[in-house]
Amino acid sequence: MTWLASGNNVILEADTARRVCHIRLQSPLENPEDRDGFKHPDIRKHVRANRARLLCAALTILRSYIAAGRPDQKLKPWGSFEDWSDLVRSAVVYAGLPDPGETRDDLRDTSDSEAGALQQMMEAVRNVDEDGLGLRTSDLLRICKGKDSSYGPNEVQMLADAVEMLCGRSIDKITAGSLGNKLGHFRNRVIDGVQLDCKKRKGTNYWFAESLRGGPVVPGGPISADLNTRKFTNEEHEEPSIKGCLEPGQKRSPGSTRSTPDDPDRESPSTPGDTTWIDDVF
Repeated sequence: MTWLASGNNVILEADTARRVCHIRLQSPLENPEDRDGFKHPDIRKHVRANRARLLCAALTILRSYIAAGRPDQKLKPWGSFEDWSDLVRSAVVYAGLPDPGETRDDLRDTSDSEAGALQQMMEAVRNVDEDGLGLRTSDLLRICKGKDSSYGPNEVQMLADAVEMLCGRSIDKITAGSLGNKLGHFRNRVIDGVQLDCKKRKGTNYWFAESLRGGPVVPGGPISADLNTRKFTNEEHEEPSIKGCLEPGQKRSPGSTRSTPDDPDRESPSTPGDTTWIDDVF
């Protein structure tokens, strides 16, 4: 089944964009509704009158591709729609027409308003978590509100801007729980080889930015983390000590970590958001 929808300058979110074969109609006219001179002025009448011929032409494209042995067209994979891509899309390209899958590239760049916010959030987390031990959402909000003197104004502002952009509301209206739920929705989503992830310690999630390309954490450089060396343990194992925990008002000494001590203000463990879509939508 194929769903068709139309609209003016439609904006699609990431989960929908990857399921859409996009067609954009553009006109150089200020008032395109006044345009005339069409080859078929009444397109509906033309299609009805020529339905058999048009249907035969469409089926001939498919038959030609199948009769040729369905040669590989070297197309980029279209996840979740492999069958449609391998037959219909490949047949279109085999007939010498443009790849309909290429429309996804532009759509991906313009549709995902959340990607920029998430990327900024990962950069901000990397800045305030240089040692990669992870921070609780309560820690992140404390930094955003300027309640942790171990961070400079630039770090505080950058993190506050990122949190507000990601959550779509001002800092004073964001709770540790709501931030945890938002981060859980984006957990393990990869942008430029980097993802947000968390480890649980004492029933609380500690969030960190992890590079999937490997390499050390370099302040101001690519975000990275190595889960094999990260100082986290499962809840059933003994918890390692964290050096450099700061009491309120205590200054951070050079080389110390920025992890803050446990406090009662902690979020409930969050799980990634789970959205169900109909996968037969283009």
